[in-house]
Amino acid sequence: DMKQSIYRFRQAEVTVMRRMVASIRVANSIEQNEPRLEPFIQSGHGRDPRPVGAGGESGSFIQASDYSRDEQSAPWEYVSFGIDDSGQAVEDTTAQERAEGHIQLRTNFRTAPGLLRTLNNMFDDTFDARHHQFPGDFHATAQPLEDGRETSHTGTIEWLLPTQNDTGELPLDMLEGYNLYDARNANLRHLEHELIASRLDTLVRGLPTRIWSSDAAAYVEIEPEETISPEDVMILVHSRKHIPDLISRLQARGLPVMADKQGELLKQPVVQPMMAVLELLSKPNSRHAVHSLLRSPIVGASSIQIEELMGESDVENFWSHTAQYFVSAPQGPLLEALAQLVQYGAIYEVFDAVLDHSDLLIAYPDESERQVAEMWCALVQKIGADLGHEPAAILEQMKAFATLGNKGPQASTTPTSGAIQIMTIHGAKGLQAPVVIVTGLFEAGRRSSSIEAQNNVLITPDVIAGRIHPWKSKDKPEDALWMLAEQMNKAQNQAELRRQFYVALTRVKDRLIFVGSPNAPCSIGENSMIAMKINSKGNNMGDLMMDGFRYMGVQSGSEQVWNLDGDVHGQRLDEYGEQELVFNPISLFHTSGFMDDSLQQLRMYHHPDCFSTQTPTSQLANWLAIEEQLSASVEVVESEQHIVHQSPTLRMTAHGLDTANSCRRRYWLSHVKGWQSEPLNIRGISNLIQDEEDQKDRSSGEDLEYESIGWPSATSFGSMFHRLVEIGLANPAEMKFEEFNLSPVWLNSQPNQLLSSKEIDDATHSQSEWHRLSPEEQHQTRSRIIQLASLLTKGSLGRMAEGQKVNGCEIEGLRTEASFFFDHEVNLEGVVRSPLTQLQQPYVRLIDSVNILFEGQADIALAGVDGEQPWIQVVDLKTSGAREEQLENHPLYESLDEPFSFEPQNDAEFEMLRNHRLQLTLYSLVFRRQEEQKPVEKRREIRPPALLIATTGRFVQMPDSMYEEAQKELLNLFDWMAHLVADPNGTEEPKRLPLEFIDTCKKCPFFKGDVRLCGPQGMDLGINADFSYQE
Repeated sequence: DMKQSIYRFRQAEVTVMRRMVASIRVANSIEQNEPRLEPFIQSGHGRDPRPVGAGGESGSFIQASDYSRDEQSAPWEYVSFGIDDSGQAVEDTTAQERAEGHIQLRTNFRTAPGLLRTLNNMFDDTFDARHHQFPGDFHATAQPLEDGRETSHTGTIEWLLPTQNDTGELPLDMLEGYNLYDARNANLRHLEHELIASRLDTLVRGLPTRIWSSDAAAYVEIEPEETISPEDVMILVHSRKHIPDLISRLQARGLPVMADKQGELLKQPVVQPMMAVLELLSKPNSRHAVHSLLRSPIVGASSIQIEELMGESDVENFWSHTAQYFVSAPQGPLLEALAQLVQYGAIYEVFDAVLDHSDLLIAYPDESERQVAEMWCALVQKIGADLGHEPAAILEQMKAFATLGNKGPQASTTPTSGAIQIMTIHGAKGLQAPVVIVTGLFEAGRRSSSIEAQNNVLITPDVIAGRIHPWKSKDKPEDALWMLAEQMNKAQNQAELRRQFYVALTRVKDRLIFVGSPNAPCSIGENSMIAMKINSKGNNMGDLMMDGFRYMGVQSGSEQVWNLDGDVHGQRLDEYGEQELVFNPISLFHTSGFMDDSLQQLRMYHHPDCFSTQTPTSQLANWLAIEEQLSASVEVVESEQHIVHQSPTLRMTAHGLDTANSCRRRYWLSHVKGWQSEPLNIRGISNLIQDEEDQKDRSSGEDLEYESIGWPSATSFGSMFHRLVEIGLANPAEMKFEEFNLSPVWLNSQPNQLLSSKEIDDATHSQSEWHRLSPEEQHQTRSRIIQLASLLTKGSLGRMAEGQKVNGCEIEGLRTEASFFFDHEVNLEGVVRSPLTQLQQPYVRLIDSVNILFEGQADIALAGVDGEQPWIQVVDLKTSGAREEQLENHPLYESLDEPFSFEPQNDAEFEMLRNHRLQLTLYSLVFRRQEEQKPVEKRREIRPPALLIATTGRFVQMPDSMYEEAQKELLNLFDWMAHLVADPNGTEEPKRLPLEFIDTCKKCPFFKGDVRLCGPQGMDLGINADFSYQE
């Protein structure tokens, strides 16, 4: 349907659509002569594209769960080009179009039949060639729609025509209210909005209306109609400028209303106080920020209070200073709570407390304003997640957004259930509503054309033209190209305006309401007729409506109010031009003057007196009434706090346990303060590509501590070797004791393929970093991987994997990259999570427990026997030190007197076990829980975990004492983490490590970088001038 193309310079523009349709028809015509398609086509028919599955025309696709190879799908169906949906024959031209792939969308299942026929008749004139001021293929053509909706409603059409008669000066008494229609200089848009609000009030409440009778010079009451819900109403506007006034008038009558967009987000009134809070968070000593905060509804301080509070100089922190000043005031508890949250660094909780406990949403009580405030908070959190949750960085980004103007974040709201929707015509495309109101009819299109007339550069899809104005005192010189482009642009704009008019009117289902009058309100003459002056030029929707009414009046065959002298049925109509029309609303209600198949009633409402009478009140009187209510004594009722029990979940990675345990402050900075786990570099981008917690530890901190030269990064190198072990490690797959059966996943037998070129290529090429290495670096990396694979093959694990017995142990089966899911519940017995103890909160959250979840993969899991004792053991592969120039020079090679012993042989092996003891212990707990699900007599012993050290090929088992101590440490860490989740602001901030733990700090991203964010006690933080600890 090309009439719905309302976008210029897009693929849906009418010109583009016409050319595309022509191209497709030509292609289809050519394909009709393709002999290879003959088995699939039938002359005069097309294949039905609807799915038939196995159920015929009413069926659907066969679901995969129901599919059977023996079941045959139904053959495709054919549809005749010459028969329409109702079974009637179509014209030959239509059949030819269908044969070439062009199908007209003619059936409307939305609009009531009578109203649809009326719109069809209007659009016959709207898209008539008499309106074409310039020829072109950008003009849409009329296309009568057929009603496909089965309903008893025929539809209703109304016109709200603002009319003023007895006007005068406004009352001087500020307490005296006045009716807007009595004001002499009332804004026409405001008059329209008053009529809309009054009309919707009667529709929603099911009240009777009154229509003016010029014959009797009195109102005639009309029976009330079926009530509607506010959510059934869609108000279409051509400009958002007057939306706030319309919303306020609807809300004054208690009607819920929402607008889809309300302008720039950062300029919304409810957002400005929140911006002041953000500025004070980033600059606690900012006098500008605290002044804005004090003036806002959040605090509501008086001028005297502001002067006293800001009278002191050298205030370093206005949060605590303000809280102390208002300590005995009603705002005191809130400000004290905010100061406490700021001290905790809980910036997002500050915004939540402001919205929940301040008067901000009382001053801005609309649902749309609440949504705007929450939208702003969501934007702050999104920016914070990208910028390390630093208030100063968030504020700078917000200021950058503010400079974008209309291209920056927009205040959009989602209409809630039961609310009237206000949106532009472009925003309403594709939507529908039982009641559609089109406002500002005589403004839609006129303003845009007047703005374009001031431009000196004109761009159309066909031509670009410019004009000069060398002499300000004289008119601009005439230019033929400019005149041509101007006429083309004007014609294209009017063609688009007609399509917008079509889209706006076809959104309706049952009731279409036009709103507006040209230039000025209408008036009632001495004969009690409503007089309307019109100067129709066809450049706004109101003119299109009047032309449509006139066309239907002429086609009705009798003289109607819409007709002009000289209008003759069947002849081309002249332009409306400048006229004065007079209406008798009650006559239009009885006889609309439209064609016979159109609606024969037109409801014209001209004044709020047509609806329920309201006593006007002044704004000052309303404010005084509110002030009186606020000043009245209120009985304080003690409300019992509701207790809400919660059990939050914490997701962790196994490799993050040892890092968190070695420095709890590092974990606290990441999870409570929200710092990103990467070095802060001023000169360049951090070496870390992604969050270290999302990436499995392969380097033991080497990527942070050392820079890779001539090698892939430690993480990538480790991933390559891990992949090789995963696919190449041998598996004997031979059960020793049948009563301790292993599942098939353990018994995938394969020979040793660690030295296979195919597996090595697979492992190395799986990493993207491999392809960025030079040929020399690739050769060096491959040679080292082969060397490590040879060491592993000759080591204890390699021999056991090939079926040999080592130290009395034999392997029955194994798993590589063994997936697991493990959860650990920490019972907290009702920890109170309520940081805002200063405020009266309606509920208290009690954290009964915290579930800590782990999901990952263990590198290797072994199942074997030691004599008569079956066992399971978890092995973690480490490649630390594997990129040394000479492996033998690494400390891991010191004192290797018994290379096949499972016990650690030197300090480096002990240190490696200690650095990964919690990760290894967790893996063992996973398999212990799995074994506990079995009967006692079939359980295998869970041996202490082990490391497979790639640098030496050694298999090193954790000593029993270390394993027992690690289990206690792990449970203690779980308990601390659970309390941190339950009450992050109530947990004491961990202190910096002593200086002797400098090696741990060197692996921390907050220690590295151009700016040192954290470090051992006694070491200066900030700009890292000499980088002495990074070399």
